[in-house]
Amino acid sequence: MTSLNKITLAALLVISSASVYAGDNQDANIKQTGDSNWSFAAQGGSRNDLDVTQEGSRNGAIAQQSGTDNKVDIKSVGYGNQAQSYQSGSRNDASLKQTGSSNLASNFQSGVNNATDIKQTGDRNMANTGQMGRANDTTITQEGYGNAAFGYQEGTLNENDVKQEGSINYSGTSQHGTANHADTLQQGLLNSSAICQSGESNAAHVAQSGRGNMSQVIQY
Repeated sequence: MTSLNKITLAALLVISSASVYAGDNQDANIKQTGDSNWSFAAQGGSRNDLDVTQEGSRNGAIAQQSGTDNKVDIKSVGYGNQAQSYQSGSRNDASLKQTGSSNLASNFQSGVNNATDIKQTGDRNMANTGQMGRANDTTITQEGYGNAAFGYQEGTLNENDVKQEGSINYSGTSQHGTANHADTLQQGLLNSSAICQSGESNAAHVAQSGRGNMSQVIQY
């Protein structure tokens, strides 16, 4: 393939990685494989599916959905990672999976019965989530090295679960409202964890294992 063809193909890939969809029952799939990657997609309506798969190099991906019964699934594999999703409405579901290198991954949801699942495996990790509304659920699973994880929820009957395995660790959870639940599990090295809950009938559970440890739970 000539240099000119390579440049043209790269330009087409960049253009095709930005998509906006409106309506119901839409299905969008974006797959990228090598080098500088990046992606943006937005959907509005109901029962829409958005899948973004990235494999190698600097990755990226931002997904935005508004409406009901929507799903977003972002998978990144290696190097730059990132991945952000924003959803507003009811019964929306976000799944962000990352595997290696600089990681990140943040998600914001507003509405009722929304769910967020973030899985990170190796290197600098971090994960930041925010949910506002009722009966929302966040699960963050991290494995190794930088770790972090922050969770903010406002409303009633919300749940925030964080599981960290190894290295620098730290987890911060803030919940405001009624009948919310926070669960944090940490395993090895510098650990930490701080949970702050305000309102009524809230519950917090923390389990820590080895090295730095330290935990703070505030309920008022």
